[in-house]
Amino acid sequence: MTNNNTSHFKRIFSCLIFFGILFLSQTAYSRDIYVAAANTSGVEDGTLANPYNTIQEAADVAVAGDVVIIKTGTYREQVKMAANGVIYQPFPGDVVTIDGTELLTGWANLPGTSVYKAFMPWNAPDANQLFLDKKMIFEARWPNQTSSDLITPTDAIAESSTASGNNFILKCNAFNEPNGRWVGATIWVNLSRFGIDGQGWTGTVVATNLAAKTITVDFREPPRMGDQPWSTGEGTAFYLFNPT
Repeated sequence: MTNNNTSHFKRIFSCLIFFGILFLSQTAYSRDIYVAAANTSGVEDGTLANPYNTIQEAADVAVAGDVVIIKTGTYREQVKMAANGVIYQPFPGDVVTIDGTELLTGWANLPGTSVYKAFMPWNAPDANQLFLDKKMIFEARWPNQTSSDLITPTDAIAESSTASGNNFILKCNAFNEPNGRWVGATIWVNLSRFGIDGQGWTGTVVATNLAAKTITVDFREPPRMGDQPWSTGEGTAFYLFNPT
């Protein structure tokens, strides 16, 4: 006759052996994968002697249980972690920075001006951001951005708006830009005024008049005027950007 307690103990012991073997099989193949931005040898296999040059290269081959060890450096990349259960950590004592920005180099002075330019090889429409000394700066715009609150940037306020065919003309007494400077640029207009529902809208500047303090905007359809949703008029907030 079999003792029930003995049989129960054997089942537990068998389970422990099974999970122990399973644990060993999972951990036996775990490995350390090394990354070093400073490795420019051209030889990369993820070892300490020949580390990968980017974190993404390590992430592409890492599996659960692996440890990705990253040496000192700034890694300008976006990392997609393909496997769960992978540990990412700096090399002991090292400082690691993952930075999603690109360095703009090759700045050149435009002759006879205080303007400098550099070529950026890619573009992210509606999402471009510029940084100087790790602080966000702004593309050329009017009026200048002086607000410290990025959620409520500096806007110009129109005294009035009139329709002209499919265009509308904003009158803004603060407008002080030479004629033509902003023709072809983009304008952002807040179509919500006096607490009336609206939305942000962008269009193209087709004419400006410094003497009249006016900005003519292509609306692509007859604009709405007066105190109604999605309209322009007294109190319309706007700014100009992306000059040609």
